[in-house]
Amino acid sequence: MKSRGIAIIAGAAALCGSALLVNTPALAAGGGNGHRHQQLSISVSTHPQVILANGSATTSISVKLRHGKARVAAAVLISETASTSGSCGTPSATSGATGRSGRLVVAYTASSVVGFCTIVASSGSLSASVTIDQIDTALSAAGTHYSLTAQAVPSSVKANGSSTSQVTLTVLNGAAPVAGDSVNGVERALQHGACGTLSAAGSTTSSGKFLFTYTATSTKGNCLVRFSEAATGASAVAVVHQSAH
Repeated sequence: MKSRGIAIIAGAAALCGSALLVNTPALAAGGGNGHRHQQLSISVSTHPQVILANGSATTSISVKLRHGKARVAAAVLISETASTSGSCGTPSATSGATGRSGRLVVAYTASSVVGFCTIVASSGSLSASVTIDQIDTALSAAGTHYSLTAQAVPSSVKANGSSTSQVTLTVLNGAAPVAGDSVNGVERALQHGACGTLSAAGSTTSSGKFLFTYTATSTKGNCLVRFSEAATGASAVAVVHQSAH
């Protein structure tokens, strides 16, 4: 049977974001009769996640370290990766410590270049990331909102580590295609599933389209991918199901 694509249209991006926990090795905790294993984890979030690319807009970056539910005090490093040259602003610090609260908050000031800035927080072997969208100030002032659609074909792939789905993004200004708009995708596993990998992000063509390739892992489950376009902050999601058969 031929799988149908899933297309979901959404409006402006949410104003806050958070990363999924990643790279969380288990640590033994407790004593007595046996050991209960808990995870040392790191997470990073921003509020707001969409800001103006005007050289002065700010947002906050919050990093949390936990061992199970317990707060962890440790050193943290913060780095940036820009989707477009100059699309990263300036964090108030690139290193710090979470302290007794298990939390580190750093201010971020936007640059004047439209695009995405991925913030990576790391502590030892742990890392997590979140992406800030610096939107176009002129489009924002004019009240212009692009639309973004995402369609995954097929929407169901085999969980064999190699099957692929083609995810087509389309950015429109009304009925007109938008060319040269940076797009980005962030994955989140649903219901204890696992996500595969996305091909590199980029910018829309003259037809307003951009194609991502999603490659499955060998774990069955559903993966939700949230896509965004940089200029006005529109977003859309697509769900890829990784099946055992």
